[in-house]
Amino acid sequence: MEFPWNSCVPAMFYSLIFRGFGLISVLMSVALHIIMWIVLFGALLVIPLGVPGTFIIAGTVLLEAILTDFAVVHSNLLIWLFAIAVALEGVEYLVTGISAQRYGASKIGIVGAILGALIGAIVGSALIPIIGTLIGTLAGAYVGAVGVEMFRTSSVEKALRAGYGAFLGNAGGKIAKMVGGVFMIVLVIRAFVGA
Repeated sequence: MEFPWNSCVPAMFYSLIFRGFGLISVLMSVALHIIMWIVLFGALLVIPLGVPGTFIIAGTVLLEAILTDFAVVHSNLLIWLFAIAVALEGVEYLVTGISAQRYGASKIGIVGAILGALIGAIVGSALIPIIGTLIGTLAGAYVGAVGVEMFRTSSVEKALRAGYGAFLGNAGGKIAKMVGGVFMIVLVIRAFVGA
């Protein structure tokens, strides 16, 4: 059975929902925006737990833009949000490596720290949902750097120092990612205030 409408009907439907039904339209629009802001700030709060909150922020704004026919949010903002989200994912691991190196880790020790953080996040999530990701990532970076450096140098002191640097770097990467998430939300606020 075929439906008697073409592909433009969904766009017309959303447009009618958010623009054409008077009070219902206003209430739905207000509800949509309240939900969007709750999700944006919630995404910011889950970043330290290992959840990719920056992508949740960008995806939520994209969904809001689609549902409102890009009335407030334009494609330039969306491109910036997704670019920032991708960059922040890399920054988190880059800071871990740089900090581990600063505290004496070798190149292979840096790889151990980064792989340890990834494996720790997976194992931590499986053992203790939500908070386990944070604990696993921090502990994994430490254990990864210490394990590789112990194997490489047999010096407990150097290995522990490298692990400490990886731990600090991983925590610093999460803080940098949160700051970037705040910046993303500020960009969204500017788009709404300027509209």
